[in-house]
Amino acid sequence: NSSPRELADNHIANITVLSDVRAFLSRLKEAAATVTVDANWAEAIRSSRKDSNKTHEAAATSSDRPIHPLRLCLDVLRSLGEDDYLCIDGGDIYGWLETALNFWALEGRRIGGLVHSGPFDQLGTGVSFATAAKMNNPDSNVVLICGDGAFGLAPGLPPETAFHYDAPITIVVAKNLSWGMINRQQLAIWNREFMTSLRDVPYH
Repeated sequence: NSSPRELADNHIANITVLSDVRAFLSRLKEAAATVTVDANWAEAIRSSRKDSNKTHEAAATSSDRPIHPLRLCLDVLRSLGEDDYLCIDGGDIYGWLETALNFWALEGRRIGGLVHSGPFDQLGTGVSFATAAKMNNPDSNVVLICGDGAFGLAPGLPPETAFHYDAPITIVVAKNLSWGMINRQQLAIWNREFMTSLRDVPYH
């Protein structure tokens, strides 16, 4: 941060840096070019991910209906080319996408970019993020995977800006009729749900 006050008041950090943000990021970019990754460490991470994937193998390959969210995320990822972009918005579906990325990345695949709201998990940003990605990359396909709860939080008529600027995006709404993560926590803790169910909306 460029303010000592903000460094003192903001999130606890292992390392605090007082700097102009542009200067810091420029220096960080230069330094990143010289970083090497230990091959043994990288292989240990790869092996750990492969072991983790085994617990989800059945869901990843299942042809059951309704489609499992892991299979949905994998199908979308595998449909994208190297210049395409994937956006994600949601809680429950976000978790499944992270698992899907472990499968997909080990297949050696690449895309142009992944756009999400970061560690703050601000729901309702997906359509605007996808629209911005498309406007910035007009020749790329941009796909948004969005939970039904998160889609309902998007302000106003969500795709209107995309329509207005002729920035066509594809929106895949993962519909579980609930605030999935909170719903399951309620069931696990209290064996009942409270105000976490959503109505059945025909998003298509």
